[in-house]
Amino acid sequence: MIPLGTDIPQRRTPWMNYFLIAVCFAVYFASHHVPTRSDPNLLNTGWNRYMLNPGNLHWYQFITYQFLHANIGHILGNMLFLWVFGNPLNEKIGHPAYLCWFLAGGVLAGCGQVLTSHAPTLGASGSIAAVAGMFLALLPLTNIRVWFFVVLFDVPSFWFVGFQIVFYDVAGEWFGASDNVAHFAHLTGYTSGFITGMLLLAVGLLP
Repeated sequence: MIPLGTDIPQRRTPWMNYFLIAVCFAVYFASHHVPTRSDPNLLNTGWNRYMLNPGNLHWYQFITYQFLHANIGHILGNMLFLWVFGNPLNEKIGHPAYLCWFLAGGVLAGCGQVLTSHAPTLGASGSIAAVAGMFLALLPLTNIRVWFFVVLFDVPSFWFVGFQIVFYDVAGEWFGASDNVAHFAHLTGYTSGFITGMLLLAVGLLP
């Protein structure tokens, strides 16, 4: 199922989400060689040190890894999900809070990944999972417009994200040891986003 949008009317322009998407694309094009048949995913020399690497860990990697992507499919998939979930959340919580949560959620997701894997990690998917988790807490009645084969239909957001968690990340963590996907970063992101969103509601910081 490919998400295309939500049923929430966009009343204010989500400039911060647009900015983050633009930064991700700018970093992608700056960090990659022209693809070749033998090496379609090659990062330019020097960029590898900005991946989240448990074997050579530096504090700044918890931020920089969020903006690196392995290949064009990786970044297009991530940016589509960020567009769908990030635009409504950006409008809901405002630009400064959205930027802070995107980065903080990515840091938390990175911590979860480092604690469970020794493999280097890159990509915004942990940050996006944190955005989606908070989206569920703050906008729980939203429907997601999805494309499945040749059919367009609406799915409640809890069902859509739940499907991603169970069949992609939980199943992937248990059975997809060699799929090169940071499943535990995703799971940490979803969990931290949902809990943080519920806490914001509980203390009255958001309506």
